[in-house]
Amino acid sequence: MPRRNGPRGVLKRVADFLRPNTSERRNGAQAQVEGVVDSVTVLAQAELIAHHIDLKPSIPPNLPTVAASKIELEQVLLNLVRNSIEAMQEGRDGGRILKIAATCKSGNEVRVDIVDSGPGLDPSIEDKIFEPFATTKSDGLGMGIAISRRIVEGAGGRLWIAKSGPDGLQVSLTLPVAGAI
Repeated sequence: MPRRNGPRGVLKRVADFLRPNTSERRNGAQAQVEGVVDSVTVLAQAELIAHHIDLKPSIPPNLPTVAASKIELEQVLLNLVRNSIEAMQEGRDGGRILKIAATCKSGNEVRVDIVDSGPGLDPSIEDKIFEPFATTKSDGLGMGIAISRRIVEGAGGRLWIAKSGPDGLQVSLTLPVAGAI
């Protein structure tokens, strides 16, 4: 009988979790991106202030509802925001800016961009960053971004590195508009 709590059991549960899952999409979960960004802003406010980071959200008020779980979308955006905050702790003292922008694309999907003014990703990790256990942090597990991608893909969307360089990193995601799938 396999041990559920041993190392292999833990790895099996992680692997099961990372497999694409469309249950949220089938269950009709919906979220307002504007409200999710507002919640994430509140949750990250203390960290933003402590690290002298200027948050600049740009979310149009008439953005359509997306086909995704509100709680899971909050988890994804909070993870991406915290990654940006940690990245900006290293490097320049002034001009720490974090932008969160959203737009509706073609009427059937919403795109969210998280753009920081940190150092960007090391090119050697950029292709591997979405793999489980890949991390740029000395104390990181390398699961946050892999889980985030799984959540977005499970909702019928996509998550990717849109730009990386010495002037920062842009992580983008798309989610289908509710009723468009």
